Amino acid sequence: MLNAENSWKAGRDEEQIDIVARQAVSAGVKAEDTALIRKEAREKRNEKIQQDAELQKSEDRIADAQRQIEELKTELAREQRNRELSERDSSNYTEQVKQLRDENARLREELSRIRSESEDAKVKLARIEGEKQIIERQRKRDERAARLRANMPILMQSLKPFGTVRQTERGVVLTLNETYWTNNRASTFAANGETKLGGLANVLANSTDYKIVVEAHTDDKGTPDELQALTEARAQTLMGKFTSNGVDQLRVEAKGFGASLPIAPNTTNINRAKNRRIEVIVIPNVEQ
Repeated sequence: MLNAENSWKAGRDEEQIDIVARQAVSAGVKAEDTALIRKEAREKRNEKIQQDAELQKSEDRIADAQRQIEELKTELAREQRNRELSERDSSNYTEQVKQLRDENARLREELSRIRSESEDAKVKLARIEGEKQIIERQRKRDERAARLRANMPILMQSLKPFGTVRQTERGVVLTLNETYWTNNRASTFAANGETKLGGLANVLANSTDYKIVVEAHTDDKGTPDELQALTEARAQTLMGKFTSNGVDQLRVEAKGFGASLPIAPNTTNINRAKNRRIEVIVIPNVEQ
């Protein structure tokens, strides 16, 4: 346009000016088109840059997502491995527990068997020991009985000064007549009877291998209650005499029988005198 205006001012012809003007318009149009093209190119370039940025962001997000996926896969694989290890350990523990339980059951059965065998052995041992003890006790009883039998004649001889002596299945029986009492219905000692009974007590006190049973009897003159009371009183009085002179009370027993066990019919005075008696039974104690 500037060229056309200069040409017009320079006085050039109109055709020439027109050509220059058209050239100028064409150049302006081209410049405008060029500017528009450049603008569009710039916009496209900016759009491309923006698209590239968006694409980069998308790619970054995809990369992050891929990284997260890989991390999750790694974590999943680790968890899967840990679970497999846990399952394996659990299976091993379960098997070990089963083996331990089986072993415990076996040990309990073994212990029960051993206890049973031990109890059987204890029973057998106790039986053997019991049998040994029984045999030993019997041996000692037999030895003691033999010794007491051997000493029996000496004991009988020492008892003869006090009354009638005889040997029975129960032991040595010393029969004391009624002269030891003040009368035939008394339970007090006559003077000479008490003196002799002191000597008898000394003999019995020294005969520690024997138990002593005092049994009192009388005739049938009187009521049963009176006669029973009389014989019990006499038996107790005589037992007291023995124990006060050194005989262990645990070795002596006293009984009264009234008139229930006569040794002769109560038809004569002589027979009644026989029935009025004290029997001191000296019994060998083979259990000591």
